[in-house]
Amino acid sequence: MTSDYLIVIDLDGTLLPKNKKIPLLTKRYIRSLIKKGYNIVLASGRPARNIKVFYEQLGLKTPIISLNGIHIHYPIYDIWLSHYTLLRSRIVHWMIFRLGGTRGQVSGALHT
Repeated sequence: MTSDYLIVIDLDGTLLPKNKKIPLLTKRYIRSLIKKGYNIVLASGRPARNIKVFYEQLGLKTPIISLNGIHIHYPIYDIWLSHYTLLRSRIVHWMIFRLGGTRGQVSGALHT
């Protein structure tokens, strides 16, 4: 099953409570969304290296948005983009949907 949905989740104060651990029920729910084909992306003000542990716990295969949008890292392809790169909608579409194997549509441009 493929999905046209992209869910971007912030870490601190959203996905992670005060103990900085993803609750088991939350992990199960996110994994169920992934199995249904949803594209789940983690976003944070943290550097990518501090997000990757949560990325791996959830079994994600999507980009990581770090440092409040300054960097976008796609770990499974080792692709890095920074705020110096203007991301046109075609590039965002390719990163999220083509490499992720879905048919979603992204409109507009993303830049920081």
